[in-house]
Amino acid sequence: MRTDLGVFVKAGGSFTTIAYLTGTPFGPGRRFRGRLGAAFDEVLTTRTIWRNLPPARTYVCRRPAAPPRREPYGSRRGSQGDDVNSA
Repeated sequence: MRTDLGVFVKAGGSFTTIAYLTGTPFGPGRRFRGRLGAAFDEVLTTRTIWRNLPPARTYVCRRPAAPPRREPYGSRRGSQGDDVNSA
């Protein structure tokens, strides 16, 4: 899954996805939920739909989180924000 899903969601929009209950307690399911939490400010989990086979729940994600600020390629900064190459 892309970690920058928020760039595909318009302002005021939401991203909705389904997760099968059989996979949610295990590593990949937990990582998936963690990635949603990192990509969006709000992640709502619906109740389990037991009539679905296999049972599933829906994640409704809103308000994309601001992407981390990246330094331009080739830019090296020290711990205080000073340019490493300047002396």
